[in-house]
Amino acid sequence: LLFLLTAGAGLFFLAPPVSALLNARFADPDWSQRDGRRIVRQSVWVAVLGVLLLYLQMVRALNLSVALSLTVGFMLLEIYFLLRA
Repeated sequence: LLFLLTAGAGLFFLAPPVSALLNARFADPDWSQRDGRRIVRQSVWVAVLGVLLLYLQMVRALNLSVALSLTVGFMLLEIYFLLRA
């Protein structure tokens, strides 16, 4: 449990620079005025997905189709939030 919490915290704190870089490159120029919490939300998604994949790997329930399905699901959820904003 401590390993998963540490991994989640690490992913949460490492994701914002990558998210900010990708948003600065590919998003609209005024994205920060419209959606100021975007980077934090995307960091939470990365941490939750990473912890979920780590847990599934630990119990030996992770395979490529499960990993891709979860990743696509999280991506679709983020796209929904981006289109709604």
